[in-house]
Amino acid sequence: FLAHLYFADPTPESMAGNLMADFLRGPVDPTLPPAVREGIARHRRVDAFTDAHPCFRRSAARLRPAWGRYSVVLVDMFYDHVLARDWVEWSDEPLADFAARAHEHLEAARPLMPEIMQRAMGRLIAERWLESYATVEGMGTALARLERRFRRPLPRPLVEAAADLVLHGPGFTEDFDAFFPDLAADVRRGRT
Repeated sequence: FLAHLYFADPTPESMAGNLMADFLRGPVDPTLPPAVREGIARHRRVDAFTDAHPCFRRSAARLRPAWGRYSVVLVDMFYDHVLARDWVEWSDEPLADFAARAHEHLEAARPLMPEIMQRAMGRLIAERWLESYATVEGMGTALARLERRFRRPLPRPLVEAAADLVLHGPGFTEDFDAFFPDLAADVRRGRT
């Protein structure tokens, strides 16, 4: 969630749209406000760019032997960890201030959200997920939350992947530091 909010415009509609794509399948409702629809499109563009980037693929390859198809989901989360942990390298605004502003915007956009997203955003705000991503312990909690969303049982508890975050942390950081400027440039191109 953190990277998607980072790339959103600083409005309630854009921030909601940039997260809403995770709660929608299929075509976008044309009655949604334009900024929400643009946020959904940006989220999908970011995901497509990310999944195809060689640094992201290298990161996922580190996890594939242990986590198979879940490796890409884990790398998404681990990259949010690196972004949160190293936030001062990517933003002039403190992470706590950014999170507080994002919470206000998401709360303001709550009526635009599907019910399942409203519940998730309530927890994101109350439990301060965005800031918690900065620590390995916070990521362990996030992994446990994510596991509850899967319909099928996993071969082992997802929270165990926190050990992989520590084990491969320098490699994930190196990959993220090479990947994130490329993603930022792609987002800027998409805005023009």
